[in-house]
Amino acid sequence: MIKNDFHIGLEFYTGSGKWRCTDIGTRVIVAIKLDKDDPSWYAGPPYAVVETVFDEYDFGGCSLDPEDFAEYARYKAKAEKRPGRRVARPILGPAPPPDQA
Repeated sequence: MIKNDFHIGLEFYTGSGKWRCTDIGTRVIVAIKLDKDDPSWYAGPPYAVVETVFDEYDFGGCSLDPEDFAEYARYKAKAEKRPGRRVARPILGPAPPPDQA
């Protein structure tokens, strides 16, 4: 995503979960994470949850489609089922181009 894709109230996803855009600046957006069961946490502003700043380096890790992060969610669930054991982390995104040296 790019900054122009965001608007206040837009709900989007990252590898860590669902977010709602609460403010848009010149080069950043501000969002709250939607991980509470009680919707009163999201009544605001001011919000009862922490607002997080996303800059242009973070926009590429945002998506409107939660399925973009389904592989990461499966990895995370597998790791949580096996505490104390290391689980191989999947490679997310396109493969790097082969070295053409």
